[in-house]
Amino acid sequence: MSLMGYRSTLLSSVIALTIFYSLAAATAFYFMGPETLQEWLAGAGFWLEGDEEINPANAASAATEVVLARLRVVWPWLAGGMAAGSVIVLLIVGMGLITRRQRAKSRGEFLGMDLSITYMPYPDPINFKPVKAQLSGNVPAHHMPLINQLLGYLQAHPDAFCGDGHSTTLLEHHLGVIDEAFEYEGADPLLPLAAAAHDIGKTVSHAKRDGQWVRLSYHDKQSGRLLAKFPAWRELPEDERAILLLAVKYEHSPNLMLVAFPGLSSKGVRRAVTLLQQLREIDGLATRGEKRKVLENLNVQELAIETFLRVVPQVPYQVKGLAKRVKAAGFRVGERLYLSEHHVRETALSKLDDDVAAAFGGDFPARGKSGEFTQVLLAAFADRGWLITEIEGVPEGSEAAKTWTLPSDQALWRVRSGIIEFRGMIAVELPVEHQGLYPRETAYEVTVLGPQGKHSSNAALRQQKTVVSGKSA
Repeated sequence: MSLMGYRSTLLSSVIALTIFYSLAAATAFYFMGPETLQEWLAGAGFWLEGDEEINPANAASAATEVVLARLRVVWPWLAGGMAAGSVIVLLIVGMGLITRRQRAKSRGEFLGMDLSITYMPYPDPINFKPVKAQLSGNVPAHHMPLINQLLGYLQAHPDAFCGDGHSTTLLEHHLGVIDEAFEYEGADPLLPLAAAAHDIGKTVSHAKRDGQWVRLSYHDKQSGRLLAKFPAWRELPEDERAILLLAVKYEHSPNLMLVAFPGLSSKGVRRAVTLLQQLREIDGLATRGEKRKVLENLNVQELAIETFLRVVPQVPYQVKGLAKRVKAAGFRVGERLYLSEHHVRETALSKLDDDVAAAFGGDFPARGKSGEFTQVLLAAFADRGWLITEIEGVPEGSEAAKTWTLPSDQALWRVRSGIIEFRGMIAVELPVEHQGLYPRETAYEVTVLGPQGKHSSNAALRQQKTVVSGKSA
């Protein structure tokens, strides 16, 4: 209600104060002494020379005559003001009561629920085209309505972001993942449905700014939010709804997967984890196939060599004068370069087109493996005779020298330069025409400690009698 409305404490205070000060003024007026009252009346023009003198006997009647005379003058204004004020108060109170009754009415409903007062909030509706998908495999009949709605939604967003390195639209990518779901051995019955929903969040998670795609939020989380808005999702059994939602929402952050979910048993949570793992596998298979198409029309080895030669003079090397806190990407020993695989890959990919870089696997190699760009680069080095696959060195903790020989696709080394150990190093010797790109030689003693990774313990082929270090490496 308003400040001066029905049952307002402010209105009560105004009335009380008005009455109090009116009574106080009347009491003070009537208790004036005769001389003081006569002076006041003379000053106000109510007592003139020749009028009867004010004395204790006639003071009260003289004061009353003055009050009545003033009332006869001001009562119309007083009555009019009180009437106007009462009308205003009544209007305010009436409007408040009407508004309150309007708000008390229930409006709208969602999923059969409504509120006793005000409006029922509900999510924005999902817009999708009516489609009837013809799939390459069989799915439970009660899954088809949601698959149709999901594919219809993707069809309604033909220009949505699909991802760097993808040679397809977002709809085509989902169809490819669905096909992989039908090929998956031991697939969960929900897998085709999860495949149809897994990347729908990309329609809102990315937007174009100045011609470039910009990520606004994580698309897997947006996929989960959008999925729950589809009418057909609500028609699924409760446990399937929860399992599907968890798998889609946490596809790219499985470490954040909930260990418990309302209404879902521990068995259901385990099923959701299994479904998520299967979804990640088929999504990866489809994505790799799409990205291979980006590279089909490229001479990838020539591209890798060309990019590498641009990188060589730009990365920092372990030489005197290297700024503090700058991590060296490699060093030169004679005609040989030792270069960090990670530095080379990261710098080279930054110089490639976004789609091509993503088709090379981006800067996210599989666990325990070198990146796809590195594999192409090693093969290109080997074909040109630049790659060093046999190196003499001294294993750490040993005094006996050894020679190691590695396959070209696994030729990564552990090397110590000075007191610093470098891992994942590529050893190359470039032809004379490219040696102008070389940095100055390192001033530190260099020792090869062995192959990188699993070859480090069993790749030694023969004993050597000399320690290879410095320029003799």
